[in-house]
Amino acid sequence: MKQKHRSKKFVIRLLMAISAFLMLASVCVYTVFIRPNLNGDTVIYKESQVQSGNMIQGIM
Repeated sequence: MKQKHRSKKFVIRLLMAISAFLMLASVCVYTVFIRPNLNGDTVIYKESQVQSGNMIQGIM
């Protein structure tokens, strides 16, 4: 049986396409999962009891 011979241009283009897809996927993963966790904005609400119900004093 004859073996298929792929041209050098095809192999290079295939590797470039795969590497571009991996870079795009890594940028998406960074943007969606890692970057939001780096911004550690912590908001603390302080509640205190009043005569009827709770009162939120604001953002500390």
